[in-house]
Amino acid sequence: MFINDVQLEDVDIRDGLIAISERLLEIATSPRHLALARLVIAEADKFPEIGRIYYERAPRHICDVLTAFLKEQTAKDGIKIIRPQELVESFTGMVLHHQLFRQFCLDASPPSSNEIRRLAVRNANMLIAMINTAPAGSRP
Repeated sequence: MFINDVQLEDVDIRDGLIAISERLLEIATSPRHLALARLVIAEADKFPEIGRIYYERAPRHICDVLTAFLKEQTAKDGIKIIRPQELVESFTGMVLHHQLFRQFCLDASPPSSNEIRRLAVRNANMLIAMINTAPAGSRP
């Protein structure tokens, strides 16, 4: 299960953001990923290369895929986003932060597929609202 498996061809921005959010939540809250993340976090001080590899292959890669998708989709609508990478980093934080800390700190069960869908729709709608309400010359 990888972010590259998300079908982004022939989808609008909202559906693409929902699909990406769902996949991020599915991956990040899975027991396998949580175990890996705990291990990387625990060992990154002693073995910085492990932290760098994880960061480049997971968070950075996800942001790169999402940034490319966002640029492509907004260009279709004639919208220029000034700092798309920053917007994407905020978006992925919005998608993942609470859920990851809930799992790390409370040892909570992963969210249900219905909860994942609800969160993905909410987050996609929020990002689109941010883009649509920003003044044209200062879009995020």
